[in-house]
Parts: sequence; C-alpha cells; structure tokens
Amino acid sequence: MLPTYVRMECAKCGKEPFDTNVKLKKCGRCKAVLYCSVACQRAHWKAHKPKCITPSARQAMVARQADAERRFGLGMAGDPAEAEEAAIPESWRRLS
Repeated sequence: MLPTYVRMECAKCGKEPFDTNVKLKKCGRCKAVLYCSVACQRAHWKAHKPKCITPSARQAMVARQADAERRFGLGMAGDPAEAEEAAIPESWRRLS
C-alpha cells in the first residue's frame, strides 16, 4: 500500500522543520520524501531510488488496482491485500 501522508522530517537525518527552522525540500521525482539538504538527499538516494516513482506512475498503479478490483472483485482474491498484489507489477513488489 502506498503512503497517504508525508513525514515532516528529513528522510536521512531526521531533522524536523519545527526544531531546526530549516525548510525541507521534496524529492524532485516522487515528491513524497523530504530532505533538509542536498547532502542528505544524495546520501539517501541509494536507499530511496528503488521506491521512488513519479506521481503519474503512482496514479497509474492505483488505477490498475481499482481496475483489477472492479474486474475480479475482492471476493475472488480472498482479501484486499491479495487484490492489491495483483494490481502491482512484479518488479515493484520486490522493492518493499
């Protein structure tokens, strides 16, 4: 399942904007992860890269999931988690 919120802290060092008076910047690609500096973003990139997908790709994945639920119904999959797995490409499932 995709996160529905953005954590208000640097993904690398954990700095919070309220404590340090620093403006957090979003990842330029996925817009879902925040960083306090370019140094933190570069240091975290190797860990973040496999999970970093564009908002349009995320939207397409959610649309595929909804289509699978509409076509096959949740009753056929057994539970909602299995239906979600069916909508997510294999290459993306290995990342989580």
